[in-house]
This record gives sequence, C-alpha cells and structure tokens, in this order.
Amino acid sequence: MLFAYNDDGRLEVVENVSEARDNFAATDVEAGVIRLFDEAGRYMAPHFPERSERKFLGLKLSSDPGPFHLHPPTATAEQLLDELGPTIVVMPNRWFKDIDAVKAHLSKTG
Repeated sequence: MLFAYNDDGRLEVVENVSEARDNFAATDVEAGVIRLFDEAGRYMAPHFPERSERKFLGLKLSSDPGPFHLHPPTATAEQLLDELGPTIVVMPNRWFKDIDAVKAHLSKTG
C-alpha cells in the first residue's frame, strides 16, 4: 500500500507502485505535485531510470521522464503524518474511511 499526497490537499491510497504509475502522471510525480509515501508514511523519492533524452539537432524531442520507480525510504525521510494538516479529503479507498483512520494507522506504524 502507498499513500499519494497531492499538493492540492487530496490523499489517495493505492495498492502498489504499478497502480501509482497507472493513476499519476510521471511529470506530476517528478514535479512534486504528487508525493508518494510507503505504508508507514515515509517519503519514497521517485527516480526515472528510463528517461528519454532523445534529441534532434540539439533540441530535446520529449520532456516525458518515462515511468518512475521509488527509492526505499531513508531513516530521515519526511513523514506523511507531518504533511496531513492541510489535507482536504481522503479519496475513497478500501483501507481508510477518513483522515482520522489514516492518522491512527500512521501513528501506530510510525
């Protein structure tokens, strides 16, 4: 399970990285519009190992970073629990009914 925190205050919960790739544009993840956290609420930095650097006459043909992968969280990783103050809504999901349920889970696992 991954938490996806959108900079507009929405929190979404997805099954895994594959579902995150399907649901979120790589450009939004790269720009930090969508930030991904593991099940314990620790930030997982994205990386883009398949980034296309195709150029024609020195001009970049595409700004698409390609599919993203996630680095495991570090010991000093940001915590989702610290970011939840401005959350407007938890999007419907099968794990949590509201923000209080998310906070309780993160307090227990963190």
